[in-house]
Amino acid sequence: MRVNWLKVHRVSSWVIVLLAFTSILLGYISSNRLLNPYVFWLTIHVVIVWILVVTSIFHVILTLKYLKLKVRKMITRIQNEKATNIHLLRLIQRITSWGIVILSFLTLISGLKYYEWFAVIFGDFFLFSWHLNYDLLLAIFVIIHVMVGSKFFLTRKKIRHWSADLFVILLGISLVITTLIINTPSRLPPYQVRIGNETYNFNPDEINTSRPDLFQNGNFSPFDVLLHLDLTGKLNITYHFNATMDTYVIDSLNGKTNYWYYIL
Repeated sequence: MRVNWLKVHRVSSWVIVLLAFTSILLGYISSNRLLNPYVFWLTIHVVIVWILVVTSIFHVILTLKYLKLKVRKMITRIQNEKATNIHLLRLIQRITSWGIVILSFLTLISGLKYYEWFAVIFGDFFLFSWHLNYDLLLAIFVIIHVMVGSKFFLTRKKIRHWSADLFVILLGISLVITTLIINTPSRLPPYQVRIGNETYNFNPDEINTSRPDLFQNGNFSPFDVLLHLDLTGKLNITYHFNATMDTYVIDSLNGKTNYWYYIL
């Protein structure tokens, strides 16, 4: 039985779309802890991203082998106004397909920063904040790729009415806007610490931890916040390191001792 690789190519393209949107959805669910246990959904998210990368590479191999779409030839025909619309769409399809593969790989690599072993090996070479940006770009590339694929699908089915094209365009724009809204971080409240009736603002990017053996990758403790405020002259604290308890102990805070605190 002879394998129809062009059909396999088309099926794999829709599998990639399904995997991409699924991974984005699960990433959103796990990062915002919408479902418990969130670690389970995070694990499924990572597994699907791995499958997405492998499927994307397979899809590109099929594209290069069975779809003889020469980028330079397409650009030349566009410049010569020969079947401009078709070749322009083919060019966009080629660019977005490569973009999906590259962004899938970058999304996977930057997402591994979540794991301690990866952070220890690569340090700050791959920032987790990049993962969110790659994720957003991946979603947009997938949407554009689907729009172009939908146009060719309608053409193969001999559906060439302008209303069908308009529907694809409006649907694609709606998906892009929705993706941007979902991935736009909500405005965070100012970082504050309240001591008695006084409230002190601080910038977490300016804080260095006093215990790098416990807090890594930009993390810090409430004591580090107080120490930062002391260094900037906003507070006055005295403290010492207790070797028995293996921790810093505050002796006084603005001249007061024996205080209680809570963290929200």
